[in-house]
Parts: sequence; C-alpha cells; structure tokens
Amino acid sequence: MTAIMAPALPAGIARHFGATPERCAFVAKVQNAIFRVSGGAQDTILRLTPRTHRSSAQVMAEIDFLRHVHAEGVPVCAPIPTVDGDWTVQGVLEDGQPVTAVAFTLAPGDIGAQAHWHAATFRAWGELLGRLHLAALSYEAPPNAPQRHGWVKNAFDLESVDSGEGADTGTAALHLLELESELQNALPQSHDSFGLIHSDLHLWNFAVQSAPASGGAGPLLTAFDFDNAEYHWFLADIATAVFEAATCAFQTLPRQEFIADFLSHLLAGYGKHRTLSFCQLRQLPQLIRLRQIRIFFVLSHRWRDRLRAQTLGPFQQRFFNDLRDSVVHNRPFMEAATLQRVLSQAKACEGCVDMCEF
Repeated sequence: MTAIMAPALPAGIARHFGATPERCAFVAKVQNAIFRVSGGAQDTILRLTPRTHRSSAQVMAEIDFLRHVHAEGVPVCAPIPTVDGDWTVQGVLEDGQPVTAVAFTLAPGDIGAQAHWHAATFRAWGELLGRLHLAALSYEAPPNAPQRHGWVKNAFDLESVDSGEGADTGTAALHLLELESELQNALPQSHDSFGLIHSDLHLWNFAVQSAPASGGAGPLLTAFDFDNAEYHWFLADIATAVFEAATCAFQTLPRQEFIADFLSHLLAGYGKHRTLSFCQLRQLPQLIRLRQIRIFFVLSHRWRDRLRAQTLGPFQQRFFNDLRDSVVHNRPFMEAATLQRVLSQAKACEGCVDMCEF
C-alpha cells in the first residue's frame, strides 16, 4: 500500500480551534486531510479541505446543512466553531496549498468493523438515511448564501472523467451521459423526492455503537463526512448503500441474493421515518449504475499509478477489474429479477413505500 504523507498542520490553524499541532494526530488523507485532536474535554476531528477541491463557500454550505440536520436530531458529527465563534478558518500549507479548516465532534463507536456486518446494522443504516432525508425536507439554504452543487455537476466524478485515460474511460463517459439523460427524463425532481443528500454514506462514513445488552433498540449509527453532499434524488443515497454494501469485502453471498436481503432490512429501517415512491423505487438499478460509473472514474484516477505499476492488493485488483468490465460493457449491477423481488418485498413492508403514481 502506498504511504500517505501527513501534511504539516499550521500552528495558526490549530490555535483557532483551541489546540496545538502537537495535539493533532494525522488520521488519513484522500481529498481532505483529517486530524484527531486530543487533550481537551473530548477528542474532536479537524479537517483541512484544499480549496482546489471545494471552495470555502461550498464548505460553508456543507456546514449550514450539517447544523440543520443536527438541530433536527439526526445523529451526525456536528461542526464545532472556532474560539472566535467562526465555523471555518482559511490557511495555507507549507507547500503553498490553500485550505479551509473545519472542526467536528468525534463519532462514537466503531468504523468499518466486520463485527457490525449484520441485519441489525443494515436496518439502522436505513433508519439513519430515513432520518437524514426527513430533516433535509425542511432545509432551506439561507437567502443569497452559497449552495451545494447538483448531482450532474459533482466534482466527485467530473474531475476524474477529465483526467481519465484510454478507450475504457471514453466509453464510460458516453454511458454516463446517456444515463444522466435517462434519469432526468424518468424521475421528477419533486420536493418529496429530491433534495440535499449525503451522497457517500457507506460503511466507513458512519460509526456504530452496539445495542445495549438488555435488548430493545438496535445499534446507533452516527454519520460523518458530508464533503460530497449534493442535491440529488433521495433514492440515490439508497443506491449508494446498495452498491457499497454489495461490493464490500465482508460480503460473501451471491451478489443478487445479497442485494435483495440487504434491501429488505434497509427499507424496513427507512420506512420507520419516511416512505419511498414505489414508482421511483423501480429506478433504483439506474441510480446504482450511476454510482458504479462514478466510482470507476474516481478509482481510475486515484489508482492510476498503482494500476500501471500493478501494485494493487488482490481484492482491490479483482474489484477494479470487475468494475471496469461491468461499466464498459454496460452490464446491470442489479438484475431485473432482483428488482422484482425487492418490489414485492417493498409492497409487503408496511410504511416502506407509497404506491401513488407520478
């Protein structure tokens, strides 16, 4: 695995959040650099976002949405103001890269732990999405304030499309354009079906606290990393959950069998807080495919050097080969028979779907 160099945290940025660089331990870096800040009453998270990735205005729009859903009672890692009461700090790293710094509460529980790979977590995952989408329905960006991007303009895949190489990425780009057109024609953007979503809520973007030994409520999930938040169909968050769960290394069942079983639990949890349109649920395979193509572009860019050098691990290489083959040859991730099984399950799930037509 390629080592990630930890960026030096400027002391000025740390001071704005009541810390020092010595108290900030580097955790990870993909798009953003993440630090864990210790030494206070509770550990917190400090995130540095390159302004080449998200503008400071985009980060502020993310923070505004997070504050809203947190106020609505959704379990998320809430933003923490600076010692001066601001929500962000602008700074420059040693290499001259301008960044926007934000602090968040630390998610309690385990992240990406195989011990939580079971039906109760899948239902709680659905509940978390249902609560998040319910809160999003009442969200309105402040007048004249910057807003998050829409799903077609998401830099999550567009930057990677532009930097892609070869015929495979060209073919995939054509499939992406065709799919975007199909979705825009097939799905209305109504208030109940379209809004600001997380857009990347997979197993490594929420923490899990186990249910009490005495029974009762299931595990408690806390969501974080809203860096990809965008205006999209709420169903797209469910599509992301399906794709990410079905391709997870913990998943050992035949794919179509797993998808049907996973969705039965996810939709049962989701239905505790809001219903889905049965008609829109029929478009779930297309939204899963959108996620699949996006991930292909992202990994083609992110793993470009490792693909050339053939230094990916066995699981990563198999995953990428299967992903590329499916995307280029336009193979469905969720088969028609699986969709019919899911639709039948949804009809039988009280409160899960609304049978009204468009």
